[in-house]
Amino acid sequence: MIETAVKHGFREMREDPERSLRQLADLGKQFSKNRFQEDIFSVIQEALSNEDSAYYSMIENALNNFDETALETFGTNVGYNAWTCGARNLRAKEIETGRAIPSTIYFRYDAGREDGLSLAEMEKVIKEGSDMGIFFYYIREMGEGVNNCELLDLFGRYPECAFVLARPNGRMTAAQIQILKLVKNTLLLLPESDPETLLTAPLLRDHKILWSLSYSYNSFDGFKAGFEEAIQHAVSLETLFVVPIAGDDVTGDDACSVTKWCYQSRLDQKYPCLLIDYYGDSLSLMQKIVNHRHYLEIGPDGKIISPAEQSGHVFPEELPLKDALPAIMPEIDTAEISEK
Repeated sequence: MIETAVKHGFREMREDPERSLRQLADLGKQFSKNRFQEDIFSVIQEALSNEDSAYYSMIENALNNFDETALETFGTNVGYNAWTCGARNLRAKEIETGRAIPSTIYFRYDAGREDGLSLAEMEKVIKEGSDMGIFFYYIREMGEGVNNCELLDLFGRYPECAFVLARPNGRMTAAQIQILKLVKNTLLLLPESDPETLLTAPLLRDHKILWSLSYSYNSFDGFKAGFEEAIQHAVSLETLFVVPIAGDDVTGDDACSVTKWCYQSRLDQKYPCLLIDYYGDSLSLMQKIVNHRHYLEIGPDGKIISPAEQSGHVFPEELPLKDALPAIMPEIDTAEISEK
């Protein structure tokens, strides 16, 4: 039923984007089943009430430049599998265990390391995570980035999940591009600062692959310094997102400032693309979905980066994930979880 509704929505958007988007937002608000969904659709309704919103141009770019099935698959995997059905399962497990369970898992993966996080270990987490109800995964490729297809093949084996892959450079081989045409559940992020991204972008657009821009920052001032150039590149390339990624030395205050900046940018609706903070916006959504901001991130050396209390410890990959998470994630107050 959901798939049929989404396909119908795409057809209507092509005919009359403004009217159909407002109707979809109204329908979503009407059938919302919890406070999180109501809040999301209220924000969407408010944004679409602005007839001069740049988001109408963004929708046209999305329909013209990206594969419709990829937009449908990625959006459904995030919005329904991860944030609705998956989150419901995770909340039940949190009430049972009294421990936080992340609705999103982050990896840093370096294929060039022989002593670090392996592809098989990553797949084990994804397989067991999806069985638990975790359907959203962020992967940052570290080092030089290897031009092989194994990571993309892994994503294709879990079509019900959504993956965000942040590449360290803008190089993509013809073989990788061909696989991305088939893997509909992955958003590719290429670094805005790499000149090779500008060469790769037209190829991705020609093949209607779902991709966007990222840029790294090490302070709030550094974020602001790169903001305008990143936005202008996104506008000229007609992509959907600009995703700032914080360095490990970014302080709490600076990180909060970037998240607030991104939020305000989305409310202002000046640009035909969305500014999405790699960590901050994901954690803000996690707060709404499961009432906490605790997440799991595993580094390229196989050690835990987050939760901070476990930082530096080797992730216990020998345990089933359902047992590993209660062992490393913090205790939470489950009193409000049932209200979500």
